[in-house]
Amino acid sequence: MSRVDNILSIKTAVETINNLGIPKKDKLTYVFFKQFSKEWNVRRTLGNEEDFLKFIDNFNNDIYKDIERVDSLKNAAELVKNFSEDRAITIKNGERRRPLSAVSKIFHFYNPTHFYVYDRYASKALNYSGGVDGIYEFFKKFDDALKMNDEFIMKSISDYVEINGSTGLNNEDIEILKIRFLDVSLMKISGRNM
Repeated sequence: MSRVDNILSIKTAVETINNLGIPKKDKLTYVFFKQFSKEWNVRRTLGNEEDFLKFIDNFNNDIYKDIERVDSLKNAAELVKNFSEDRAITIKNGERRRPLSAVSKIFHFYNPTHFYVYDRYASKALNYSGGVDGIYEFFKKFDDALKMNDEFIMKSISDYVEINGSTGLNNEDIEILKIRFLDVSLMKISGRNM
């Protein structure tokens, strides 16, 4: 991608952070999750309103405290896999859909350094096609790409700062910005208009 594309990707990542804050520590509320679902484009993977509310209840009662304690990609992948499987919904043709994208994104929002954002565009850019069953492989590929491209990502952030004066984020939030920038970049590489 060009320097301009990279700067626009940083801008998109910064806007997402500014719109939702970083990271969340308390229980998931309906109002926040509705805004989050719209911002991160995951509402369709969660089914109808009843499924949406059930997701919030399950998250608050079953898992949200465990997310903070996760300290490895392997454990993170296992939590995402299990929670996605347990929340699968049946769609029109009888097929069961596991809300992998929504789960990974909300888990990322609660523990951004151990849960990476899964979506089909990012997975395509990373040559990953394993779905929820092999989510650890996706997390590992994303983590490897993050480490391998750290210098490039920091350069892109510097370019953004050169034009805008700052990111508006404190230093500890830069790690989250790097993750979100990579996610946006991977989606764009795979053809998603943003």
